[in-house]
Amino acid sequence: MKKKNVTLTAVISLSFDENTQEFKNSIESYRDATESVDDDETLKADMLQYIALVCTIFGVEKEIEGIGYLSVDGKKQDKKLKWCGVDVDSSCFTIMGTPDFQTEIE
Repeated sequence: MKKKNVTLTAVISLSFDENTQEFKNSIESYRDATESVDDDETLKADMLQYIALVCTIFGVEKEIEGIGYLSVDGKKQDKKLKWCGVDVDSSCFTIMGTPDFQTEIE
């Protein structure tokens, strides 16, 4: 039996203003959900990594549990939804809403 390794890479661009109330609320909500005792910078990095991971699985239109909804290219999905203060660049995704993975086979 042959074995090949496939490496997938994708860049997901997230923008945020850490001074907005929405982003501050998302950080606190994420801290509560994860019961984190990390400092703010570590927590922000962890939350952004989690957001990127969730985007790779579910796309950008679903609510991210414990955080809220993303905006896409600066547009909020619905003003009634809990925006998390993070915006994602849609050019990082295919028309199917999945990340534009680059692949390499070893």
